[in-house]
Amino acid sequence: MRDKYGNYLTLKEYMARWKSGIDSITPYQQTNTQLKFTKIVIVGIIGGIIYSIISIKNLWWLLIILVGALGNTAVQLVGLIQKRNILKNIEEVNIQNGKEKPMVRPCEENTESKQRQEFETSIKDSK
Repeated sequence: MRDKYGNYLTLKEYMARWKSGIDSITPYQQTNTQLKFTKIVIVGIIGGIIYSIISIKNLWWLLIILVGALGNTAVQLVGLIQKRNILKNIEEVNIQNGKEKPMVRPCEENTESKQRQEFETSIKDSK
């Protein structure tokens, strides 16, 4: 595997960078991702409902389950939309107040320059 600078990475270095990237995701970004995948789940449930209706004699029980899942997932979608709107408003307020990276988790202190410095140190240590 290579990084964006073209240097080879070991699995351990790759996993360390992946973890730091995941840790730096803001709640707004996380909610947007959940929202996108919830929409995909709803499309799958609707497809299953359509197929169950076509094969109603054999799959009537699946239709009941999928209708319940659709209701549950629709409520989840509404909650995620509300959460996204609230987080978006909070981030906009933080940006207006001059904060560059709003709502970054407190445990995350890595900047790109710090990550680059750690990477260069690990290369020196491996030589």
